[in-house]
Amino acid sequence: MTKKEYFINAATLRVGGGKSVAVNFLKVLGENFGDLDFVAVVPDDKLFRDLIFDNIKLHFVPSFYHNPAMRIALDYRILKILKKTNANKVFNMGNTALPTKKYKQITLFHFPYAIYPESKVWKQMNIKDLVISRLMVFFFKKRLKYSDYFLAQTNTAKNRLIKLYGLDSDKIFITPNAVSVDNLQKEIIYDKNIQQATNNDKYKCLCLSVYYPHKNIESLIEVAELIKKQNLDIKIYITLDESENLQAKKIIHLISERQIQDILINLGRIPMKNIGYLYSRIDALLLPTILESFSGTYIESMFFKKKIITSDMDFAREVCRYNSRFFDPFDPEDILDKIKESMNSNDIQNAEMAYQEVLKMPDWNKTGELIMDSINKI
Repeated sequence: MTKKEYFINAATLRVGGGKSVAVNFLKVLGENFGDLDFVAVVPDDKLFRDLIFDNIKLHFVPSFYHNPAMRIALDYRILKILKKTNANKVFNMGNTALPTKKYKQITLFHFPYAIYPESKVWKQMNIKDLVISRLMVFFFKKRLKYSDYFLAQTNTAKNRLIKLYGLDSDKIFITPNAVSVDNLQKEIIYDKNIQQATNNDKYKCLCLSVYYPHKNIESLIEVAELIKKQNLDIKIYITLDESENLQAKKIIHLISERQIQDILINLGRIPMKNIGYLYSRIDALLLPTILESFSGTYIESMFFKKKIITSDMDFAREVCRYNSRFFDPFDPEDILDKIKESMNSNDIQNAEMAYQEVLKMPDWNKTGELIMDSINKI
C-alpha cells in the first residue's frame, strides 16, 4: 500500500526564525511520522542538507532564486516539482500560497508587515527594504484566494488577519511557535569576551537581535545618551555585526561618533551555544521592536527568569504576561523610565510565573503534531 504523501513548501525560509522553524519541523516529520511520505522544497543550505530521513525527499532551491525579482520563476519551479508528486495537500511555510487551485493548501503566517499597515516602520525603512516589503505584502494579498486555511502563531495575528483581509475565523488555526526547553537547558558555556564585557555592577539590559528595520534598535542610541547625561548605573548590550547590512554598520558608527560606547555596548554576533551564558550575565531583556509575529527572545528571557522591558504593542502583551514592563518605542524618555522601574523592582513571584508559562508551551514534537492535525483537517 502506497503511503500518504504531503508537499512542504519551505523554499523561501533561508534566514532567521523562519529557517529555524522549517528545519525543526522537518526533523519532527522525519523522526515521528515515518508512516507518511513528504516532499519538501527548501533552500540550498547546510542545515537542510543535513536532514536525511527515509520518508522525506528534499528538493534544494539555488540561491539566485531568492532575489525578489525571481519570485514568479521560483513559484513555477515549485509547481513543477509538485506536479510530479502524489500529494493532494500543500503546506506553505513561507506566508504565501502557490498560485494553483488543484491542491488543498494551508499556509503558515509569520509575516507581521502584512498585518500592521499602520506601523511607523514603513516610514523608517530605506528604499530597498520598503520595496521588498511592499512586494511581499502584495504577493501575500494576491495569493490569499489560493489558500484554504491558515496557521497563525498568536490570537493577535489571527484577529488582525480577520479584520484586515476578511478571512474566516474557522479557517485560521492557532499553532504557537515551539519552545525547545531541552535546547535552553543545555550546559551554559563560558565565554571570555562576554564575561569581560559584562564584568561590572551596573544594571545590564540586553537587546538580542540582528538588524531589521522593525526591531527599532536605533531608538537605543537616544536612550544611551540620556543614561550618560543622567549618569545612571545602566548598561545596554546589543548584538550587531557590521557585515549584516549598511544599517547595522551605521548604528555601530553612530555609537562611536556620539561617544556612548561605554553605555551602549556592541557584543557582536553571539553563537547559539553561548546564548545561555549571555542571559546569565544580564538583568533584563530590552526589546524596542515595533513588529513581531512571535519573538523567541521573549520566551528565552522568561525561561532564564529575566525581566522583560519591551514595546507596548498587542503582540508583546499577549506573550509577555508576567515580569514585564511596556514602553512607547518612539519615546526614549519613556523607554528609560521603564528601565528605571525594572531596575528598582525585584518580583521573584512574577519571574517564576513567567518561567512556568514557558514550561507549559509546546515543544517541537507537540507543535509538529498540532500542525499535522491542522493539515489533516483540510
